[in-house]
Amino acid sequence: MGNQQNPQQGQQNPQQGQQNQQNQKDQQRQGQQQQQDQNQKGERNQQGGQQEEEE
Repeated sequence: MGNQQNPQQGQQNPQQGQQNQQNQKDQQRQGQQQQQDQNQKGERNQQGGQQEEEE
């Protein structure tokens, strides 16, 4: 029984893997956006909002 459950979980894993890859891309984008936002806040303080024009 345990051995039979493993292949089923194995089949579910690649589906989750594909979702994870998409999520990772989204998370990377979100992570980059957060970093950009942090950088923009820092550069806005220094440059006085020049980066808003670049957007």
